Amino acid sequence: MSVRASTASFLRPRDSVYPGGTLPRSTQQQHAFDFAAQLHNSISLMEDCTDHIATVNEQLADGGKDLPRLARVLKNTRMHAMANEQTIHAYKTQMAEEMDPQISELRQRGLAELDTLKKRRDNLRRKADLRTSTTTTANAAGTEKAEAKAKAEAKRMTQIATLNAKLAAEIRDLEEEERQLEEQLTALQRQ
Repeated sequence: MSVRASTASFLRPRDSVYPGGTLPRSTQQQHAFDFAAQLHNSISLMEDCTDHIATVNEQLADGGKDLPRLARVLKNTRMHAMANEQTIHAYKTQMAEEMDPQISELRQRGLAELDTLKKRRDNLRRKADLRTSTTTTANAAGTEKAEAKAKAEAKRMTQIATLNAKLAAEIRDLEEEERQLEEQLTALQRQ
């Protein structure tokens, strides 16, 4: 059996992997040993990394669970990293001195306005009470007045009717008297 040229090139190692041809046997064993040691070191380093990552994850989970409490603590705790207590107290005093007159003035204005509103409320309540009492009194007095007015009107109508009747009687008497005077006049003219 003859080996073709293409098959012969296939059996030899590639140039890119072994540029100098095949490695001597002692070098191959040394590299094989170094590769195993390096592989062992890589594996142990990877285990250390995963252990460290697991620890970090546990700490992060503990910190995440405690985050709302820590946020409240940090919000309520004074941070004195940049200034001491004396400096903070001095600035507070200075701000209080600057703002105190304005705050007092605003407070006085607010109290004065509150008094004005209370007086206005009391006046409105009095007016409402007067209206309700006047309405009930007016209704009671109004019905009495209406009855008195109706009686007065009825009395006046009766008086007018009586006066009308008297005037009608006088008119009839005057017409009768006029008729009699005309008769007398015509009788006198005939004579």
